[in-house]
Amino acid sequence: MLLNGFTLGIAELLANLIVGTFLAELGLKTTLLGAYLLSALTSIFYLFPILTLAPWYAAILFFLRLGLVGSFAATFYGTNALFRPDLIPLVFALANIFARFLTAMTP
Repeated sequence: MLLNGFTLGIAELLANLIVGTFLAELGLKTTLLGAYLLSALTSIFYLFPILTLAPWYAAILFFLRLGLVGSFAATFYGTNALFRPDLIPLVFALANIFARFLTAMTP
């Protein structure tokens, strides 16, 4: 349990540190594609029964959190490049309402 928490914390810190460099060097589309692809591939690995070993489970959680935090940060910072400044609060509000609605419909 301690290993997983430490791993998730390191992944979140690393993702927040490197997403700015990826955005500047690779661009928004490539950064988002890479982060979502990393999350999707790691989610597939999450399905295999090798996860009974703690180090494998921690490694998969590391890459999953790295992809998820990277994609969120890229989306958050990339929104400024995609929309006019007066529309950004509206875009975030609509996305938040939509996400909360889908979360409520999940169970």
